[in-house]
Amino acid sequence: MDFSSLFEMEVKASRLSRIKQALRYYGEGRSWFNLYDVYECIRKDCQEVMGHAIPEAWTTDATGRNRPVDFTESANNATISGYAARHAFAQSHEIERISDTVVRIKADGREIRPMILSEAEVFIENLLTHWLRHRGIRF
Repeated sequence: MDFSSLFEMEVKASRLSRIKQALRYYGEGRSWFNLYDVYECIRKDCQEVMGHAIPEAWTTDATGRNRPVDFTESANNATISGYAARHAFAQSHEIERISDTVVRIKADGREIRPMILSEAEVFIENLLTHWLRHRGIRF
């Protein structure tokens, strides 16, 4: 065995294990925690493999809105997602309702369209599908 490429083999194996990790999180049931873990696996893999963030084409909805911030704020903010959120109320930003579909984060003024868990599931499923196809996984 040629050990000169051991580091390269290790890097490739770790990237494949990230696919395994993402699929495992996805298969463990739908919660903000598991969906966010899938998102983190994909984000990290895109940074390492492609050298940049997740492509916007993978995260833009049918209306043309890019949704990563909507997803991450909904997953993390208990003011939006209640006790199911990844962070406690004490760690969550207060929000101001702008309309039926838009809220403003009081801390920084960002406006987001909060997702409910079922919307987040669709967002992550679409993202996961794009990423797996990009990584050569066919299904």
